[in-house]
Amino acid sequence: MKKNVKILLFLFMSSLLIFLSSCNSSRVKDDPSEPDLGVCTTACDVAALENGYYPFELEVENMTREYELYIPKNYDPLKSYDVVMVFHGGGGKPANAKRMSGMSDLADAEDFLVVYPAGTTTNILPLLTWNAGICCGSAIEENINDTAFVSMIIDDLNTMFTIDRIFATGLSNGAMMSYRLACDLSDRFDAIAAVAGTLALEDEECNPESKTDILHFHGTADEHAPYYGGAGERQVGNEREDRSVESNMDFWAQVDECNGKETEEFGNITHDTYNCKDSRIELYTIAGGGHSWPGGKPGVLNGNIDTPTQEINATELIWEFFKNSN
Repeated sequence: MKKNVKILLFLFMSSLLIFLSSCNSSRVKDDPSEPDLGVCTTACDVAALENGYYPFELEVENMTREYELYIPKNYDPLKSYDVVMVFHGGGGKPANAKRMSGMSDLADAEDFLVVYPAGTTTNILPLLTWNAGICCGSAIEENINDTAFVSMIIDDLNTMFTIDRIFATGLSNGAMMSYRLACDLSDRFDAIAAVAGTLALEDEECNPESKTDILHFHGTADEHAPYYGGAGERQVGNEREDRSVESNMDFWAQVDECNGKETEEFGNITHDTYNCKDSRIELYTIAGGGHSWPGGKPGVLNGNIDTPTQEINATELIWEFFKNSN
């Protein structure tokens, strides 16, 4: 009974904090200094785009879906661009993914496009989730086709830009969604990076057409998506048994035809680099690390339930990994 009360209280407080921190919908600028750009329901005029956030709407299977696009400071409509999609965690929204990852700041420095998709909810509170398989929330209860949504985002981007490579990353439920994309849309994604969330499909449900580079971060003390698998002590939402990190990495090592790995340790970090054929798989294990984005800012408003380690910076490592993808 006490555990149920704690879970309900945690859900309420987390939802309230997320709601208060991002009560403006994705159609409203996050920074008052940004221009009021409106909503693009179809492809925008590429020549008219400038640095900032652009909200988009798409109709996907009789449902209006939303995503935000970040245009970097040195945007040139004549150039081709890489795209990084950042998926928020369960109960979050694009605003949390921005603060959690700081990917937009890195995009300014490295000159790539960033997409922040929004999940769905049927709840009164804005608890947006992704249908990653066995997780999470109303997205799996309503069998939302998030793969179709992401595929349509890519189609939308291709009408506006010359796209080079496409990458996906996310935390928790967003990490699980990134893995689903490596299964369902391996022909469209060059690499994915998952933080604190493993593949949420059964082995037989994941049949990628091609190999995808895989980067994973996970803390050994994560009580929401346990490093060693199973049901977390602080797990919220639908009851489930998460895949362990070891099982997750073994699955992808088999898919990518890997043979063994090399390990280095520094501080509380263990870095495994797998020996793969024509692809790359890496794992960063954070000893004592919780459910958070390494190098990020602490606090649920920044997408981090637990205090993140500062020994490594996931955003920087993710981009370095993505940059080196073939």
